[in-house]
Amino acid sequence: MPKQKQDDVNKLLTNMKGQAAKAKGPKSGDYKQGHASNADALHRYVDLTPYKEHQGWPGRGYLLVGNSYRVEGRVSENSKSSKRAGYIAVMLEQGKGNRHYVSVEDALCHAGFVESLSRFEFDWLRREAPNSLIGPAYSEDGKLVPNSFAVWRAEVTQTKSAHQPKQLVGAK
Repeated sequence: MPKQKQDDVNKLLTNMKGQAAKAKGPKSGDYKQGHASNADALHRYVDLTPYKEHQGWPGRGYLLVGNSYRVEGRVSENSKSSKRAGYIAVMLEQGKGNRHYVSVEDALCHAGFVESLSRFEFDWLRREAPNSLIGPAYSEDGKLVPNSFAVWRAEVTQTKSAHQPKQLVGAK
């Protein structure tokens, strides 16, 4: 291959690697730029402070999947949205002893709540694990969003026995 073409190919590959590195974001071991890990980078975007301040956080064993509405946006006040807010409030009241969290399985048994869901929300909740939780949604400035609910999924953790090698039968 001629020298000029080889230089062009190398330049192109260098540019592609640079763009790919930008798209990936910070490396997991890059402590100098303030990113301790990819999990910390994720928590920069998902601020759980409002949930913790209102004691509406189910705990470390749960991950916030999302909210039913974009909590930053304005929701128009009409009779349909008021009815929806009422159904959500009544459903969440069932979980009063559990920080106002209800399992997805129990929430889908609440007829008024199911009636207030959009097709997308209903399909989303049906696909969630039965032990996922539905709770109140808060905006980033800590205000309760009555027309929305948050969905929390139980984090899958591995037990110690999964990391320990198994003894073979008959091995001595």
